[in-house]
Amino acid sequence: MTSLIEEFIKQASYLAIFLLMLLENIFPPLPSEIILSLSGIAAVKGEINPILAVLSATLGSLAGAGFWYWVGKKVGPDRLESWVKRKGVWIGLSEESYQKALRFFDKHAAVAVFWGRMVPTFRTFISIPAGLVAMKPVKFLSYTFAGTLIWSSIVFFAAYYFGNKYQGAFDTVGKVFNYLFLAFILLYVARLVRSWPSRKKE
Repeated sequence: MTSLIEEFIKQASYLAIFLLMLLENIFPPLPSEIILSLSGIAAVKGEINPILAVLSATLGSLAGAGFWYWVGKKVGPDRLESWVKRKGVWIGLSEESYQKALRFFDKHAAVAVFWGRMVPTFRTFISIPAGLVAMKPVKFLSYTFAGTLIWSSIVFFAAYYFGNKYQGAFDTVGKVFNYLFLAFILLYVARLVRSWPSRKKE
């Protein structure tokens, strides 16, 4: 995967970074860390400008976040609550937990969006509750942009300053990511199995 991303960035530069970060926000299994790191290495080689690369990454990520915000707003809290009542057990979410989470997010939306943009995987879906509680678009975009810019800069310039040595860590990072993803799936399945008896009683 890394070689394809590297070649795409080499051929399409800023457009490639924008599109990859947009895709990463819609399809989380494509890690932004790899995209940003390869972009940083490309900047070391003089293929792209660091500032423009970070800006392209931030804007692409912002566009992806906007998509999930729109989804959350279209679905709405009432429709999602109805789904939680019927199918919430499949994701381990009760109606009470859903209501508590929604109230908490409504109260701390700005902080949650800002810091949420710096947490892998979570940063993708933090935009959905922002749409659910109808967070003001300008406020949402502002905090999303700020959090994304900081995160993108940290990862990009880490690769930029360490250069090609940073690339050697990809194999290890990839393996760790795969193990964590597998662990998440196993925990999810275990939770479903535990909740199944109560589901049958209902």
